[in-house]
Amino acid sequence: MNAKFPAISAIFTLLLGLTSPAQAFCRTHGCNPADATEHCQRDREQCITTGPVLYWPSSCVGFSVQAGGSVKYGISASDFGTMVQTALDRWTNAVCFANDATQDSVPSIHVENLGPVACDVVEFNTTGANANVWMFRDDTWPYDGGEDALGLTTVHYDPDTGVIQDVDVEINGAASDPLTSDGSANGADLDSILTHEAGHFLGLSHTLATGATMTAGYQKGDISRRSLEPDDMAGICAAYPSGRVIESVDCAPRRGLAEECGGALPAPDGGSKSGSCSVIANTNSASPSWVACALVLGLAARRRRRRHARR
Repeated sequence: MNAKFPAISAIFTLLLGLTSPAQAFCRTHGCNPADATEHCQRDREQCITTGPVLYWPSSCVGFSVQAGGSVKYGISASDFGTMVQTALDRWTNAVCFANDATQDSVPSIHVENLGPVACDVVEFNTTGANANVWMFRDDTWPYDGGEDALGLTTVHYDPDTGVIQDVDVEINGAASDPLTSDGSANGADLDSILTHEAGHFLGLSHTLATGATMTAGYQKGDISRRSLEPDDMAGICAAYPSGRVIESVDCAPRRGLAEECGGALPAPDGGSKSGSCSVIANTNSASPSWVACALVLGLAARRRRRRHARR
């Protein structure tokens, strides 16, 4: 893979008893805080300010869900797609209050469900088709030291411009605390998790603002993150203001929608054409690429381990 497309990930952790003062929203920047050589800087709200600000250049973004849904929780791909669409719509339908005589608006971006795909891996193909996939990890959570994470969003972007190229979202169905939809005190609310990860999907990072959907910690049984707080709405409105330059109105992923892993496009006869994909391979040794870094503002109470960048 061309080193021009590194990836950054954000983790939504299960963090018990986290409290913090109200602060401003944070946009996601192209800097890996787990890599000391990148010298990431933070402002007084603890927002990373080094590197380009990440954003979708189009007025529409298409997403897909993995065709298997969640067998463990009995969630079909169709139902999962509806849940993800609802979570993303909360952000794209936020009210952006005008500070002048103009009328209030909504963010200048919307999302479209492109249907289920077979691929269930995190990848970005620089030469072929792609898919922005949401998927469950029901059997095992493949990230050592991040077992308390409830979701992981991996964003591939252009480090020169901050343009988002591809996003994949993994939901931890293998966590010790079950995913729920009824506000059970012993579980993690799936709708809240999806809404939080939807913020990462659209280019927002963790905030210290008390009660905001984009805070890093989660209290079991909490369903308040199903809706956005003023800090969240201010963030999405700043990321996609009504007057921004829109480069495209196309909802399709980069170079078309891939239904199979590796950038394979469906062939007219129902078969597929295979494409090569190296998820985070790097061809420039002078500029090491990295897969993921935990943008976590605290540590889980029952585990004192921090997830670092994975090479």
